[in-house]
Amino acid sequence: MAELLLVDNDEDIRSLLRLGLEEAGHAVREAGNGLEALRSLESSVPDILITDLIMPTIPGDKLLRIIKAVPEWKEIPTIVISGVAAESPENRADVLCDIYIAKGPIAQMLHYITDAIREFATLVEMSRDRPLGIDSIYSRHITRELLEINRIQQTVLDGISEGLSLVTADGRFVWVNETLCRMIDIAEEYILGRTVPEVLPTIGSYDLSHRPVGTSHEFSVPQNGRLVRVEVLEPANGSPETALIWRNVTDRLLLEEQFENIVESTTDVVWTTDFNGYVTYVSRSCREIMGHTREEIMGRPIWLSTPEENRDALRQRFSDLVRKATTGEYSGHSEGLWPFLRADGEVRLAQVRTSPLQNRAGRVIGLRGVLTDITERENLQREREALLHELHHRVRDNLQLIASLARLSEPEKIESRIAAVSYVFDELYQEDSFVDIDPRHLVYKVVASAMSFSPCEHMPTIEDEYALDRLPMRMAVPTAIIVQETVTTIAERLHEDRRCPERIILRLTRTDGALRFFIATTDDLSLPDITDTAIDEQSILSVTVDQLRGTCRCRTRRSDTFYEVFFPES
Repeated sequence: MAELLLVDNDEDIRSLLRLGLEEAGHAVREAGNGLEALRSLESSVPDILITDLIMPTIPGDKLLRIIKAVPEWKEIPTIVISGVAAESPENRADVLCDIYIAKGPIAQMLHYITDAIREFATLVEMSRDRPLGIDSIYSRHITRELLEINRIQQTVLDGISEGLSLVTADGRFVWVNETLCRMIDIAEEYILGRTVPEVLPTIGSYDLSHRPVGTSHEFSVPQNGRLVRVEVLEPANGSPETALIWRNVTDRLLLEEQFENIVESTTDVVWTTDFNGYVTYVSRSCREIMGHTREEIMGRPIWLSTPEENRDALRQRFSDLVRKATTGEYSGHSEGLWPFLRADGEVRLAQVRTSPLQNRAGRVIGLRGVLTDITERENLQREREALLHELHHRVRDNLQLIASLARLSEPEKIESRIAAVSYVFDELYQEDSFVDIDPRHLVYKVVASAMSFSPCEHMPTIEDEYALDRLPMRMAVPTAIIVQETVTTIAERLHEDRRCPERIILRLTRTDGALRFFIATTDDLSLPDITDTAIDEQSILSVTVDQLRGTCRCRTRRSDTFYEVFFPES
């Protein structure tokens, strides 16, 4: 005796087959469709499964695929009894059964079924190439047409970009298209018959089968991390199952989230208006920039955010932009400076950039814009110009002072000294900050200037090293004078020997809490016969070093000259 599970949606056929099989001594359980069969399998595994193919909810061919995918069920012997054996022989390979019996007269089917139960292996071989009982039935034209229509419909449904499914009242999948399987990376046989939360745990306890039509829910897919939106559809023809449509919204939601994060995190105010100038959207930065909440700005004319004396002009400007946008004259963006009124009554200056606002169809529905508060920037610009003006006077005063000193001592060198200091002024204007400058640029220009005023005909190689990446302005003028005076002296001494310096070494290093400025033609201080050379206390070099509260030492050896200037860093 065998325990059988008989699956057929025709109750009369099930009853007749059950009576015949029970008379043959077998125990029979019944199921009216594939979903009921799965529930029966979950409670008890039969010795043999007998199923029809064409059934509601889960059809027989898909029921067999599910069985073969479950390790505990895949070894169950399976028998198919189907009336479409003659109409679709080309589809037999897709039916994963052991024995295929054509559905015909009840007595004939009982004969083949009982023989199959008794001699299962033999009838497996007999039905491998041809369904058992196929000779006693004939192909029905209308059935072939219905099967072809069903195949075409299934192909179309599998090819659309959205996922489709049907779920029962208790939330179990009974039909899905291939798109949904690909979307969630789960094969159909692992979906059908299971509840939505079993297949997609991240959807939680959200009951899709009892949601009103049109409601939607978004969730992530554990298998691939996609974001999916599922929407409840109107059931077709009063079907008891709930129809669901599934859309992969990963890219769109990520783009929307990124756009929203960008818009909402910006320090500018982003806004949109309708044709009449009423605000339809404003970013939350309006609270910080304008002192108003979104609720206080939304639905109000945009020009109410400006001082009263500017409102008519802004209203007219807005009307002109709308007219040009709707006629196609204005498709890019427009920029302008407008004062805006904060909630606390303070008037500030904004740079406003506007462009046409379009819907998905490309129709202009208003304006969009970005408001940037440039009050501080404008104030800084004015302060910068004032500071630049002040520095201009200070540098000019320094030049006049140095020119006076130059006339008092060696007036023939006045031009080279003024040229050296003028480079400080040049570098100052090249910098974004008025606090410090690049020492390399300054020193190179000063050395080149000093050599141009000397009798030498070529520029020496400059070997430089700096402990400071930036030279404070308080040191810039003294540094230029020190370099100009020492390099000029070095060039003059070499010229007396009918030579020109091949290289000039300049090093600004830190030592024992002080800065050491070394200028020489060689850095080998271990040479013999090095002697100290006195420096005139009235010279420009001495006066400049004194201004730095430092000391200067000069040593010579034949035509080599070494200058060392020490001064405190602070």
